[in-house]
Amino acid sequence: MKEKIQFANSLFPSLRVLLSSLLTLILTCSGLLLSGLAVGVWIIPDRGMLPMLTLMNLALSVLLLIIGLCCLAFAYHRLRAG
Repeated sequence: MKEKIQFANSLFPSLRVLLSSLLTLILTCSGLLLSGLAVGVWIIPDRGMLPMLTLMNLALSVLLLIIGLCCLAFAYHRLRAG
């Protein structure tokens, strides 16, 4: 019985490290993706676009950039915290 408890105790820290690394990877990838999409919104050709749609593009790109940078900052904080 003690061997099973010791095995479980040795397994959980490595599982915690694995999940923490996975979360950091997901945050980094999503932050890069969202920041790239914020720039990509403006790459799409906008011939004949209404001014209201330009304002929506601006709002969408700013929102995506802010969320992407927050994800990157949180991932960086997780890496620095260890």
